[in-house]
This record gives sequence, structure tokens and C-alpha cells, in this order.
Amino acid sequence: MAPPNCILLYGLACLAWTIGVAFTIIADLLKTKLSNRLALALTAGGALSAGMGAIGNYQAGIPVNFTALKHFGLTTLSFTGDNLAIPFILLLTLVALASTLSTRDLIDSTHNKEGHRFQSNHYYRLILLLLLGTLLVLLSANAITFLVFWEVMSVAAASLITSEHVRHRAQRAALAYITASRLATALLTGAFLWMYHQSGTFDFASWQFQSNSTFPAALLILLAVCIKAGIWPAHGYLPQSYAEAPGPAAALISGVIGKTAIYLLLRLLVLGNCQHSWVIYIALALGTISCIWGILFALVERDLKRLLAFSSVENMGLIIIAISLSMLARKEGLPVIAAIAVTGTLFHAFNHGVFKSLLMLAASTIDKKAHTRDLAQLGGLAKRLPWTMLAFFIGSVAICALPPSNGFASKWLIYQAFFRMAIESVPLHDRAISLAMLGILSFVGALSLACYTKAIGIAFLGRPRSKQAQFTPETGLSGSAMALVILSAICVFLGTSAGICLRAITPALAELNGSGIDAANLFPVAVAQLSLFGLITASIIYLCILGPRSTGMKTYITWDCGYGPLSARAEETGSSFSHPIGRIFSQVLQLKVETNITGRDRRHFPEGIKVETRMTPFIETTVYKRFIEMVNFSSLTLTRLQTGSIHVHLLYLFLTMIVLVYLGTVL
Repeated sequence: MAPPNCILLYGLACLAWTIGVAFTIIADLLKTKLSNRLALALTAGGALSAGMGAIGNYQAGIPVNFTALKHFGLTTLSFTGDNLAIPFILLLTLVALASTLSTRDLIDSTHNKEGHRFQSNHYYRLILLLLLGTLLVLLSANAITFLVFWEVMSVAAASLITSEHVRHRAQRAALAYITASRLATALLTGAFLWMYHQSGTFDFASWQFQSNSTFPAALLILLAVCIKAGIWPAHGYLPQSYAEAPGPAAALISGVIGKTAIYLLLRLLVLGNCQHSWVIYIALALGTISCIWGILFALVERDLKRLLAFSSVENMGLIIIAISLSMLARKEGLPVIAAIAVTGTLFHAFNHGVFKSLLMLAASTIDKKAHTRDLAQLGGLAKRLPWTMLAFFIGSVAICALPPSNGFASKWLIYQAFFRMAIESVPLHDRAISLAMLGILSFVGALSLACYTKAIGIAFLGRPRSKQAQFTPETGLSGSAMALVILSAICVFLGTSAGICLRAITPALAELNGSGIDAANLFPVAVAQLSLFGLITASIIYLCILGPRSTGMKTYITWDCGYGPLSARAEETGSSFSHPIGRIFSQVLQLKVETNITGRDRRHFPEGIKVETRMTPFIETTVYKRFIEMVNFSSLTLTRLQTGSIHVHLLYLFLTMIVLVYLGTVL
């Protein structure tokens, strides 16, 4: 496909979403509701157009450059579609289409909630703005263009979190999200201005980060990316945001928006050949802490969406680790290891976007049906939500990096990079770090497996633990179920056809690493053949051994120790499942168990026993809370300067001008 056709398709995507935004505004002015079919058609049409443009861009084999405005402030409103942006645009397309399929169910369900009216026009407007901003962020060619659409994307995401603004939790979550976005934008602005001072241009293609003078900019970019991606210690807003955002919006925010920060890090620091040791090791340290911190809190979390949010902290930390490893390998002159690490980064970022969107949509389906996300209130959902359970199981297998899933393929590349770094002729501390990281990632993988075993077992198996979990079973294949099936199929395909998929990202690898290595050769494991062999073997065992035995199987009641039929209260809860591991890390988790025994003779004949496990987030209660208190105190102190006198205000302006003139003459 010729480059002009790619530009046309990208333009059609932006046009479709812009028209959709205009229609929602007109519908609000006319005090009517925009047709769901029209809104969804514009959303899906724009996503398909963007995806086709990315495919055409890939087939063209050359970057697509175009300018919308020649005069846009200090620079031009210019865009470029290259091999690095293509995987992220395709991810945006897949998640947007899946979210579109499930949106109608969300609208219908929310309209049926008593006492709450869902503002569909407002919701569609924000979704369209979010998609428009995200696409143009990925296509931005310079810093000014990037910041403008970065703001559009961030504000739309924060506003989506407050779709149900009547809840105070949603208001607090949106405030936390927008605060984190403001901090990230401020850091990026400082970094971009620094690079403009160093290079004399805002174009990303002209920025290089080898010299010592670019260290402050590289550090600011890393910190901004960590805030936007939810890396420790700036992860506190993610659990609130993911939990309060509507299902399709939560899938987009968790699956795509965080990946724009990873894209920026690849675009600037990896492509700009950053070799600052401090930046590399800081990224490695923050990513490592995020992996451990995120999965520990996910393991003891009771809220299903918050569990997925903490799991995102772990996976984004893993991606940051892979990026730091690729920069370290390039710095040490090891192009093969750098290629493996950056391939694992790209592949895992794409895979995480797919299976995290899958899990978030599945969790939203549970929330929609049961009206609760508390694992202690769920149970027995396998019979009521069979499609959702199948999708959640596939997503859990993928996020735990079990073969033959896509999560296994990408995580295996990261392991391979660390294995190779550990045996190379590099400084001793780098080899020691590589060996330590192999152990840490294995430990995190084991905790991840325990976490999702808890999620599946408590939510879907056993008996319903409350009346909320005893809803009418789903019938047929609804839009949300179709979205889950499609994303599940993509997870299986990416895992079993890893070699084919990696060959597709070879051009992006060549652009990032500057080498002609075929990415497919970095993953020699024949996952598809092994999966087929395993499936055939399991089928033979079942048909020849287990099948004949099941015909004569007898059914007995469960042994109840003489206490009578077992109830849901006898089932294991999520807290009891994770408590043994939680006690080991109680100092980190601030885990406390409160037991309340009631009755006249509580020791021998207790009438009631209530055990409650409480987890106190250390960072939020010690660091963030103290910081907020300090800001509030400073704000109350500074209000004394607000006297209300125009003369005092003029004096402030005069003194400020004197300080600025002095700084201008000195600097």
C-alpha cells in the first residue's frame, strides 16, 4: 500500500472520531441521546481505519510523514508513522474494537440501575477523544504535537473515570489520576525544553542521549514514564482508577494508555541510544520493586479490579526491567542481548495490552452481573458465566506466563536475555544483577500463579457466597462475550504462533536496535507443535483411559464430619488463601488480622466467630498522606498572602518582575 493511502486511512480514523465528538455535542445541545448504533459505528470504523493504516504502513516498509499545520506555535503539527508506532496502533485497534463490542452491554446494564442515569453522550464523547488523542500521540513527530495530544488523552481518561460521578470514590480516583498525569506532563515538559536547548529542535528524530549534557532530560523522561505507567512508588492511583472506570474504558486505560508511556521510553531513550548508567540502573531498580510490590498487593487484594490493577504494576515493572536491560546491553556492546531484550519489551507490551484488556472486560462482566467485585461475595460463577470463566482462565494463563500462551513467549525472551547477560564478559556486578533478576522474576512468577489461582478458584468455583452471586445465568453470546472470545483467541494465537508474530515486529526491532536480526530466530521454541502434541496426548489419555472409567463412576455426598450438609461458609475465602504468604510479608503489606469471638462462654462454646484481614498500603499511608498534609499546611499558610488589597497585589507583581529581570541578566 502506498504511503498516501496510509495517510488517508489515518486521517479517516481521526475524522470518524472527530465527527462522533461533534455529534455528541450536537445531541447534548438538542437535549437528545445519540444513537448507540451510530456512536459505536463511528468508534469501530475509526479503529478499523487506524488498523488498516498501520497494516498498510507496515507493508510500505518506509515511514509515513505528513504535516497537518505548518505553523503550530513553536513548531509544526507534524506526524510520522514508522515501524515502532505500528505495533502500538494495532494494539489500540484491537482493544478499541473489543471495547466497542462490550459497550452496548454496559450502556444497557447501566440504564437498568435504579436511581442512576448513565450519560451515554458524555461517555461516547470521552471514548472518542481518548482514541483520537492516543492515536495522535503514537503518530506525533515532535514534542509540541506530542504534549498537546498527550493532554487530550490524559484528560479524556480522567473524565471517563468519573463517568459515574455521583460516587465519591470515582471523584477521588479521577483526582488521583489527573494529579499523576499533571506531574508526568510537567516532567516531560521540562525534559523536552532541555532537549530543545541542547539540540535546537523539537523533532524527536533529532534527539540523541549519549552526551552527559542530556542526563537531566533522560532522567526526567524516565520519571514521567514511571508515573504514567504506574511504576512504584507512583502506582497508588492505578487501583483507584481501574476500579472506578466503566468496563470498556477500564480496558482501554489498562491495556493501551499505559503503553503510550512505554512507547515514549522506546522512542526517546532506546531509539536515542541513552547510555547514562544512572538512568539505566534507576529504571532497573524501580522496575524490580514494582514487580515485587505489585504482585504482593495483588495476592492479598479482595477487589477483583484492584487485583488486576496491582498486577498491572507488576507487569509494567517487568517491561521497564526489559527496557533497562536492552539499554545496558547496548552500552556494554552486546547487540544480540539488546535485541532479545527489546524484542521481549515490544512483545510483552503488546501481549499485556491484549490479556489485561481481556481480564478487565471479564471482571467488568462479573461486576455488571453480580453488582460486586468483592471476591468474598462471589463464587460458583462458572455455571452462570461460562464464557466469562473461559476468557478469564485464558487471560490468567497468559498473565502467569504459562505455555502455550502469549505471556510465556514474551517473558521467555526476557529470561533468555538475562541468562545470556549472566554468562557474558561484562562487569561482575552486571552478571550478579542478571543472576539475581532471574531469581526475582521466578519468585514473582510463582506469586502471580498463586494470585490468579485465588482469583479463579474463589470467584468461579465452589458455591455462591452471597445472594449477589446467584443471578440469572448468561444466555447466548452477547457483545461482551464476543469481545472476550476474540481477545482470548488472539492470546492463544500470539502464543502458539510466536515465531510468526515476532517476524512481524522485525522491522521495529531493526529500527530500535539498528541490527538486521530476524526476531523470529530469537524464539526457537516450537510452541505450536508442542501445543498440538500436548492436545493430542491429552485427548488420547482421556479417550483410552479416563473415558471408559467415567462410565462406571458413582456419586457420593461429601464427608461432612457429622456436622450436616456443608454450606458456602465452609468454603475457603480469598483472604484465607493468601494469608500464609501475606504473613511472611506482613511488614511490607502492613497486614493485620482481627478476630472477634462472641458468646457467653467464648472459649468452649463460641456463638459467633468473625475474622477480618486488613491491609494498609505503606506508601499511601506514610509517604503520600504526609505529603498531602504538608501541601495542605503550605496552602493554608500561603493564603495569608491573599489580603484582597490591590495595592499588595501590585507590589507582588513588581517584586516578581524585578526577580525575573535579575535572573534574565544573570542567566
